[in-house]
Amino acid sequence: MFNDIRIFLDDVQWKTQYEIKNGEIYYNTDLKYNWNIVDIIIDENVYENIVLLDNLPFDKINNSKIRINFKDMPNKILKFKVTINYKFFVKTVHKYINNFIDFDIFIEALKFFKSTEVGMDYSKDIDLLVNKLLIICNQDKKDIINLLLNNKVYKTFKSKMTDKDMMLLVTSYICVANPIIITQEEFNKMVIAAKESDNSEEDIWRLAMNYDSKGYDYSSLDEYFVNSKNIWYLGEYISSIWQIDLDKIIRLILATKDKEYIKNIIKDELINNHIDEKNMQKLKNYVDS
Repeated sequence: MFNDIRIFLDDVQWKTQYEIKNGEIYYNTDLKYNWNIVDIIIDENVYENIVLLDNLPFDKINNSKIRINFKDMPNKILKFKVTINYKFFVKTVHKYINNFIDFDIFIEALKFFKSTEVGMDYSKDIDLLVNKLLIICNQDKKDIINLLLNNKVYKTFKSKMTDKDMMLLVTSYICVANPIIITQEEFNKMVIAAKESDNSEEDIWRLAMNYDSKGYDYSSLDEYFVNSKNIWYLGEYISSIWQIDLDKIIRLILATKDKEYIKNIIKDELINNHIDEKNMQKLKNYVDS
């Protein structure tokens, strides 16, 4: 249920047990193999904070990652807890709709959410939702999805989410079959939020992957990946997005008038494999002019 909380011991991901108490998630791990560096990574969108118990010193790497150096500590016990917010509910629905969790885990997650501080205020509505889900659990999944997306609690929480919240929800996965339903205006705002993030290129690429061929205008993404001049991400964009207009991408590349940049594009193997001979020749002609 909580696979968006990850613990790495000296860069090795560690599967550890958690305990739920009073609507919070507690972890208690004995580092018996003398691991030195421990990284805790959470989805910053659904977890409010990480509270390290026993006053362990730590370094905050970014909003979603903290690092603890156990090398010189005599007591190598990792204890911490995390608190969830209302967006946990929206993400849980998102997980279920896209088959990341099955029905039983989904129901378990809803009941857990009801026990949290934020969920207690919606306990009656959540109970009502769970009862309705159990009644129709053997029906077509489309009926279940329709019930979820039109549920009072889901609509209330979704309406509270900011552009950044929505962007982080979508980009928590590289690509899903059923991304959260949005308008073109909301898509544009998510792109702006992604540009301001710590991992802007990755986040914008993930937005592109999730909404590819679903009728959205990608003009701002075309310009971003060309003008950022990051060859790796430009290659990923050209090679993985079905809806791009390659002729347009080439025009944007030529419009940069940056011969060194274009030379690097020509030399890149991934881009080479996804640009047709006609457009590749245009790039070569410009470099040779």
